[in-house]
Amino acid sequence: MSKRNYILPFSLLAVAAFCAPMAPHAYNVAKRHLTVRAALQVAAATPYQGLVAAQKEILNCKLPFTNDKPPLNTRMRAEAPDGSVSDDITFLDGTVKRRTVLRADGYKIFVFDQIASKSTVRASTAREAETRVAMLNPASDCLANYAGINIGHTKIGEEVMLGQRAVKVVHDSKENRRTSWRLPNAGCFEAQIFMEYLDPKDHSKVLGTSLVTTETLTLGPPAAYYFKAPDGYVERSPRQISIELLTAKGVRIGKSPEEARQIATERVMADSAQAKTEEQYLQHKAVLTN
Repeated sequence: MSKRNYILPFSLLAVAAFCAPMAPHAYNVAKRHLTVRAALQVAAATPYQGLVAAQKEILNCKLPFTNDKPPLNTRMRAEAPDGSVSDDITFLDGTVKRRTVLRADGYKIFVFDQIASKSTVRASTAREAETRVAMLNPASDCLANYAGINIGHTKIGEEVMLGQRAVKVVHDSKENRRTSWRLPNAGCFEAQIFMEYLDPKDHSKVLGTSLVTTETLTLGPPAAYYFKAPDGYVERSPRQISIELLTAKGVRIGKSPEEARQIATERVMADSAQAKTEEQYLQHKAVLTN
């Protein structure tokens, strides 16, 4: 801590304490100032070892994020220092839950609890697996990668979020504006993401929004559970996953197992011709079948 930063909070406390009988609010403000500063200094000095966060996503949320809309989904997100990321997502109706694991070696694992199955595919780009480690450097306020190249985001402010220093950044594209709050002392974790979906012909028109918020954040090595499928889960190809999910859905709505499987197989074969990669097929087809 620099001498200047060391003296300021205690000077505030001393003045506030002297004037406490006349201005108790000033003392409380100074005390909170010191507490927040101390917490940020402790966080900055602690080596990043990963995290687990409870999050939720809300659609059509407007600034200042005050509405009573139920979340589209809730999720448990785990991140490891090597770049591995895991998401357990439960949608509003509670019937669809899937875990997606992006390993540091560039492979994705899709886990489907409802059919006790998993599917491992190569990520479409190696950069996706490097987002936390190779792409975002905390020393750059999470704006540049480790080679010093800015990844196209602009810093527009700073806040304190979840007891951590948060860098607020924005990125504009032809279709959306993405504002995120990144925590440099937590591996550049995005504690909040606000998406504005823009009219391609008129960027002043916002067609819709979505907000991801973090309810709780636990720093430390995540449990191994987050980065693998449960023991006994069957490895299947993306198309086999789709057939199993569609068959189960057909049985639930009253079709015989044989009829449900036949319909599922025909639909999957028709969809297969439209998918460019195994990952794309699984991401955009199978996860929508339940």
